Amino acid sequence: MRAVLIWSFAVVACGGAPVAPPPPAPPPPVATAAAEPAPHRERPAQPARPVELAPVDPIAVLRRPGPFPVHEEPVLPAALRPRMIELPSERKSDYWSPCVRAFVETQPAAAQEVLGEALSLYGTACTVAPARVEFRAPRAGRGAPRSDLALVGALDATTCELALRAAYHGEPIHAEQLTLIADGAWWTSPRLEFERDAGGEVAELPVTRSLVRVVRRALEAHDTLLRFESARGYEDVAIGDDHKQELRALLDALDAINRP
Repeated sequence: MRAVLIWSFAVVACGGAPVAPPPPAPPPPVATAAAEPAPHRERPAQPARPVELAPVDPIAVLRRPGPFPVHEEPVLPAALRPRMIELPSERKSDYWSPCVRAFVETQPAAAQEVLGEALSLYGTACTVAPARVEFRAPRAGRGAPRSDLALVGALDATTCELALRAAYHGEPIHAEQLTLIADGAWWTSPRLEFERDAGGEVAELPVTRSLVRVVRRALEAHDTLLRFESARGYEDVAIGDDHKQELRALLDALDAINRP
């Protein structure tokens, strides 16, 4: 019995190193949720730091040699530099009609401007040979025709045809004569032949030097009325400042060229 136990031990002792068992398999990976990024936190804005500028001594800057530390405008090429263009001066004659300008140029230089300005207020028509300009009542606006007093006629190189034209527009009165009332002073025309049509009643008086004086007094008055008289009654028309200026401008122009 003792011999069997010894043999068994010897077999075990001489059989060599025992074979190591295989390593255990690694455990399967455990699924984990993806990590969420940390929330973005903005850094609080830092207050701006005031910039402290060193004091500058202007005298020292001026004495400093070299270019001054000032902003310099860029030098543009000559083609890009702004240029001053001299435009022709605006003259009153630029607004005259060719008809008026052509006639005025035949008059003495001292009278050209005043004559051209006066004629430009009126309706005009011209002929070239001989040089002659006809002027009619001042241009009315787009409204209804106005009752007024106007100078009409024609001028050529040596003569002047001039008439005082009185026009009445309104309810027919069958006018027979005119009366000018200027600050209480009255002047009454002789009996006149009025042309009557659907547009009104119109009469013309040849202008004489005595009639020019009457018109001048009416233009200088503060209140001036033109009265159309008939056997049935009369109608008064006030002569306003604009109306007076139109008459005055033409009388002054005719004086400048010694007409009538």
